[in-house]
Amino acid sequence: MGTEQGQVTRRRFLGQTAAAVAMPYVIAGSALGDAKKKAPSERVAFAVIGLGDRGPGHTGMGGGAGQLVAVCDTWKDRREKVAKQRKVRAHADFREVLARDDIDAVLIGT
Repeated sequence: MGTEQGQVTRRRFLGQTAAAVAMPYVIAGSALGDAKKKAPSERVAFAVIGLGDRGPGHTGMGGGAGQLVAVCDTWKDRREKVAKQRKVRAHADFREVLARDDIDAVLIGT
């Protein structure tokens, strides 16, 4: 005794309902974004080149729309300090920053 292809069976209905109910638990909330933080697809990954007097202040820019991913300075103590505070990668050569594929924007503080 077969069923027609377009017919909804109890088993199919329960399976689809269970999948729909479980989906929010499978996808991380951070992937969808929320009121406090935008979804990763809507954030701009940026780097700061030049961390002199005002550079560290620029690393907090973005207002939730941006995410700092790298800092660059020729002075090792400056770049390492900010990189450690912000938990991002430090670069000594600006060309390394520009060569990265994961950076959308660069703020240059001179």
